[in-house]
Amino acid sequence: MEHFDVDGFVRGLLTYYPQNNRQTPALVINNYSLVNLYAGVRSQDGAWEFSLFAKNAFNANQVLDQAASPISLGSTQAVFASQIPLNAGYVQSVSTREREVGVNVRYAFGSR
Repeated sequence: MEHFDVDGFVRGLLTYYPQNNRQTPALVINNYSLVNLYAGVRSQDGAWEFSLFAKNAFNANQVLDQAASPISLGSTQAVFASQIPLNAGYVQSVSTREREVGVNVRYAFGSR
């Protein structure tokens, strides 16, 4: 049976957002944190590495920005009609990205 010399690793990244400079009186953005986690194994000679990751590991969901979404009447060919903005009642919002989980595999071909 062959013996492999491997090193394991675990690391994390905590990013804390105490305030958001885009907040408006109509939208108060609470403090929030995002946690990214990484774990894996690699050969001691650096020839290969296998790792798992979880970005936004705890699936924090925070709205970061909101704005009314105006619509336009008419088509792009009707110059005057297409420039009349209307409030359609829709809101565009930006929020934190959802949890992302994945695998990374690396192998060094040739010299290291």
